[in-house]
Amino acid sequence: MKREVKKFRDCGDLKKGYRLFVCEGCHDVKKVAFRCKGKFCPTCATGESQRWAEIVANDLFTVTHRHVIFTIDEGLREIFLKDNYRKELLKGLMDEAARILLDFFIMEV
Repeated sequence: MKREVKKFRDCGDLKKGYRLFVCEGCHDVKKVAFRCKGKFCPTCATGESQRWAEIVANDLFTVTHRHVIFTIDEGLREIFLKDNYRKELLKGLMDEAARILLDFFIMEV
């Protein structure tokens, strides 16, 4: 574990090593720091995270599912967002939305 964290802390540091690229035409020089490829590194672990997300998405989307969005009418938003009503009104709205969905899908089965 400590080794992984140390790798992560040094990731991308040019002082720890780099590849040197030189353009044969204009002789422009570019240094690209070595990466740690560690599982805790937000840069290096991105590829692993993407692969995991794709696997999960493939599993998720092979089943029947629905995506439902509830919004508050523009004319009512001011009331719903007032501090003294916000918690109680939004809770009631979400409870009712959940009840409607449950009723709909239970009747559909």
